[in-house]
Amino acid sequence: MTNKRQQQKQQTRLKIFSTGKRLFLQRGFIDVTTAEIAKEAGVAHGTVFVHFPTREDLVLAVIDAELARAQERINKLLNDSSDFTTLASSYLDYLAENESFHALLSRELPFYKPELRNRIIFRQALIQMQFIDQLKDVNNAGGIVQILFGMTHYYLSMRDAFRDEGGVIRRFKDSIMTTIRTMMGGTKR
Repeated sequence: MTNKRQQQKQQTRLKIFSTGKRLFLQRGFIDVTTAEIAKEAGVAHGTVFVHFPTREDLVLAVIDAELARAQERINKLLNDSSDFTTLASSYLDYLAENESFHALLSRELPFYKPELRNRIIFRQALIQMQFIDQLKDVNNAGGIVQILFGMTHYYLSMRDAFRDEGGVIRRFKDSIMTTIRTMMGGTKR
């Protein structure tokens, strides 16, 4: 009987998590309330807090899960390519596929509570360090990676200004890649 109860509890937690994730990605992490999540998930409002003691705990769980998924994908990209331009291009393809989530983070990051903001920045720093490791033989490796991440952050945070023409990363990928190649001195690495 305990096992069945634990399964139900896990299913309820997953339902709240999934509903929260969907609503957060549709409308932003800042604007969605726990009452809306509870109603949409078909659970009592208090049930949300049984599984996630605070709204921030639910937001952290969703963002952490998405960033962990991103980290796994990026690790795979890093392992699959020794050529930095191929790696950068694949990274931009990944961002284009997941643009809504990353654009949301870029726009809302300044408004998050410090704990959440620090977690996101820490994960991004780890990813940047992995990219720098790929460029260890290239002068100004840190600068090249900073340009890659800076340009993508800029375009993602300004996504709404470019929305009329589809995905912003796909739209500016060639420009970003040209900048990266130029900084690398035209080398193919």
